[in-house]
Amino acid sequence: MSDHDLIDGCIRGDRRSQNALYKKYYPLMSSIAMRYYANIDDSKNAINIGFLKVLSKIEQFSQEYSIATWIRRILINSIIDECGE
Repeated sequence: MSDHDLIDGCIRGDRRSQNALYKKYYPLMSSIAMRYYANIDDSKNAINIGFLKVLSKIEQFSQEYSIATWIRRILINSIIDECGE
């Protein structure tokens, strides 16, 4: 399934598309989160919070950018927000 199909499915609220997007980009999100957290549980929590933000803002995604770049930016901002509190 292409990224475009996954994004369209996520916009429609399709659970399979959401799951596929999560599985596809989990390694990217994991590598980013592990740079900020030494604890695996904290990094998994950050990934889940970041992914929830991705899904809640998926309609704002612009096709002119890479979905990986967009997910990365949301996750990093989410981690920074969490660490700053």
